[in-house]
Amino acid sequence: MLDFQQKRKLRSWLYNRWLLIFLGLLVILAIHSSWNVYQKQRESEALLSEAKLQSEQLQNREQELQAKIADMQTPAGQEAEIRAKFNVAKPNENVVVVLDDNSTGSASTTVSFWQKILNFFK
Repeated sequence: MLDFQQKRKLRSWLYNRWLLIFLGLLVILAIHSSWNVYQKQRESEALLSEAKLQSEQLQNREQELQAKIADMQTPAGQEAEIRAKFNVAKPNENVVVVLDDNSTGSASTTVSFWQKILNFFK
C-alpha cells in the first residue's frame, strides 16, 4: 500500500502544471540557444570561406608582383616599363600611327551651321 501512495505522490508531483510549464520553458530555451549557435556556426563558415578566397587572391597578387619585380630587375623590363608609363622613344626611333578602317585619315571635320556663323564673326 505504501508503494502505491508513494507512486501517487510522485505522479502528482511530476504531473504538476507548474513543473511542466517550467520544463517546457527549459526546452524552449535550450532550442533557442541551439538555434543561435547553429546560425553563428553557419556565419563563421561563410566568413571562413570568404577569408580563404581572399587569401588565395592575395597570394596570386603577390606572385604577380614578385614576377613583375623580377622582370623590373632586367634592363629590358625597365625599358618596357618606362615606355609603358611615359611616351618616350630612343634616339633615331620613328613613331608609327595606325588608323582604324573606319577613319579616312583626313583632318577635315564637319562644321555645323552655328559654328560657321560664329567663325564668320570672329
